[in-house]
Amino acid sequence: MILITLPGNCVTRRLAFFLAMEEYVAKNMDGENDYFFTWQSEPTVIVGRNQVIEAETDIDYCRAENITLVRRKSGGGCVYSDMGNLMLSCVTKGENVGFVFNNYLRHIALILRKKGIHAEVTGRNDITVDGKKISGNAFFKQPGSRRCVIHGTLLCNTDLRRMERVLTPSASKLESKGIASVRSRVANLEDISGIGIGEIREWIERSMCDEEHCLTVDEVAAIEKIEKTYSNPDFLFGKNPPFTISRTIRTSDSGEVCLNIELRNDIVRRVFITGDFLSESVSDGDISEALRGKQFNKDSITEALSGFDMSRYIQNLSTNDVIKSLFNN
Repeated sequence: MILITLPGNCVTRRLAFFLAMEEYVAKNMDGENDYFFTWQSEPTVIVGRNQVIEAETDIDYCRAENITLVRRKSGGGCVYSDMGNLMLSCVTKGENVGFVFNNYLRHIALILRKKGIHAEVTGRNDITVDGKKISGNAFFKQPGSRRCVIHGTLLCNTDLRRMERVLTPSASKLESKGIASVRSRVANLEDISGIGIGEIREWIERSMCDEEHCLTVDEVAAIEKIEKTYSNPDFLFGKNPPFTISRTIRTSDSGEVCLNIELRNDIVRRVFITGDFLSESVSDGDISEALRGKQFNKDSITEALSGFDMSRYIQNLSTNDVIKSLFNN
């Protein structure tokens, strides 16, 4: 695996730059190689591709505290990052994204165990130590290619009090996971192991990679161009539509899936899907098109979705799960 580095070490980059860097590497660098890089950022809240921002974070507090808001292009849940949170990015190839994702998580956990940290993979996308979450991860498949982008957090000495203040998931979401607060679920590696973020970063990079590529000035400029797409308000807030009814599906395999259906005279006009689920490629536009104009009753919706394999859009979710949720039976 090849370690990607930036020219010069003193430039502070916005978090969106590194998301754009993932895209650039996936689209433009040799498809036969796997790539990896680590990074840190100033305080930022990163929401998943399918989440409603207002439901996940205190926007007014973020603005008052100069905490940046960013939407990423992968699924999963909302994340708070600061300079104490080591971010990991991997660009790899593979048709079976779920298999590649699980192998990656287990590899990171193994690297930590070799450092004396008793890490294990739990749930859909977490790495924990002694029951405390130290890492959350997500993925997406680069459209039109075999390249997968996997990225995740590694809490080293993050400000957990601020994390708790910034992230505001719904009470029902907390209850469904059997926890009292965001902070109760997480821990910093430095507190657990006494190992600092610099040493952890060097250990992971050395363990993951056997080659290095330093980006050129032209490559950095190309990444900065992609970075601008993340500041588009339509992309950042585009998952915040009005709706008439909402149904939420929560499973241990799929995460939280919110079906938002806009109706007029009991006829479906639009469907929006939000949540922290993982997916290879989400296309709620396809689902919305299939349901548009249908009467909102069980028979009509069941018939409209009969040709859909929902697991193509949302990992481990069946069409029957959707029907049961919509009509409460």
